[in-house]
Amino acid sequence: MFTSFATALLLLANTFCFAQVWTVWTVSIPNRSLYSVAANPENPSILYAGNVSRTFLISSDAGLTWEERLIGNGGGASEILLFKVHPRRGSYLYAGGNAFDGIDRSTDGGETWNRVLTSSDGSLIEFPGSNAVAFNPQNPDTMYAIRFNNGIVYRSLNAGETWDSLSVIPGLTGTDRMRAISVSPDSANVLVAGGRLAYVYRSSNGGITWTPSTMSPGILPDMDIANFAWSPSVPGTVYMTAGYSLRQNPVNGGLHKSTDYGQTWQRIRFQDTSLYALMINATPSGDELYIGGNQVDYPADSGYINGDSIVLRVRIADSSVEDLSDVPWTENEIGDVGSNVWGFAVTYRSGFPFLVMASTGGLFISDRITSVSDVRGNTNSLNMTAHNDDNYIYLNFESAPGLSEYRIVGLEGKIISRGTLNGDSRSYTIPFSLYAPSLYLFQVISPQGSVSDLLIKQN
Repeated sequence: MFTSFATALLLLANTFCFAQVWTVWTVSIPNRSLYSVAANPENPSILYAGNVSRTFLISSDAGLTWEERLIGNGGGASEILLFKVHPRRGSYLYAGGNAFDGIDRSTDGGETWNRVLTSSDGSLIEFPGSNAVAFNPQNPDTMYAIRFNNGIVYRSLNAGETWDSLSVIPGLTGTDRMRAISVSPDSANVLVAGGRLAYVYRSSNGGITWTPSTMSPGILPDMDIANFAWSPSVPGTVYMTAGYSLRQNPVNGGLHKSTDYGQTWQRIRFQDTSLYALMINATPSGDELYIGGNQVDYPADSGYINGDSIVLRVRIADSSVEDLSDVPWTENEIGDVGSNVWGFAVTYRSGFPFLVMASTGGLFISDRITSVSDVRGNTNSLNMTAHNDDNYIYLNFESAPGLSEYRIVGLEGKIISRGTLNGDSRSYTIPFSLYAPSLYLFQVISPQGSVSDLLIKQN
């Protein structure tokens, strides 16, 4: 089923050039199928990894040691592709996936679980995607979920305690499937959704109605939208990964980009590659994307499709690609050497960030992620200086009169908070005490442009 990385690299070489900087990955969980990974935003040293049979693993020391837990009674053939942590309630967890009926929620860090979303007719209701649940960035107690087999969009207004069906993606037929939904950080009324055979749909009224987006020319019906990631630095820009299942349709995979809030899409890289995992990392020198390949095996006669064993970092500013694929893949529970990549997260050890990757053959950790030593420093095009202690951010900023906006962005690219600045003032003190120890990107966006700096919170 799996192609070698050497073959994959040869196939990709005609499309782009790699910056050959090989990472060092260490095995954190060997010989297990891990279909999802998430970090606790309040304490990123706490990690969760979704396994099979309603089993997940939890680490409180950034992946050094793990404890196995069950969601409910365990058992069965489920694959936990969906594992989310509430952005502002670190003890609130959400799980779902293949052969996993509904969405289960924990409000005590995974000790106990309750089924919070089920079908009204008793049928199996699946959410098999790491983006199958989305939070409103401005009010994360408002959540959305998209059902796999019929495109029903559900909404919760109380952090997932109760759900109502909000709408249905129009025009789905046959084997159309929906696996990803995402909310714009700049406008909570704008949502995008995608899946297999269904391409991308967009809502501009909070998910009540949906219209098809305009896709790149030449896209064929077996494209499988996997994940979305919004740029924290460029409003309206969103990326997505796509896989495909028929080797005669190589243009269907790759990395796609929209600069108009999901109305139109262009494939920008890797058109012959089946991709799934996607994470965006915000840095002062621009957005970075971490991308994982996924060998599609549906239908059975699809043949080898370029995707497995591929891990990439793409720097948007200079379009460079760094190959991170030197991974010591391990056999999983059934003896397959699993190298399909399902998700990324960021954790911290002694104040330094580490990249965490879930795959079909285990969980791996690498130091190949932008750190303070890589990008520390301020871009002073707008005469901004920012520094912090554990309680406040101290900002000096000069611009033309009028309002500007500041944003505090986590390492995975999620906007954690935002506020306005009066251009007539120069000095600001912004509360910082309630944030977890971590690395943050601090941005100021004004009519004259934008400027960023990295801040470290120690305690």
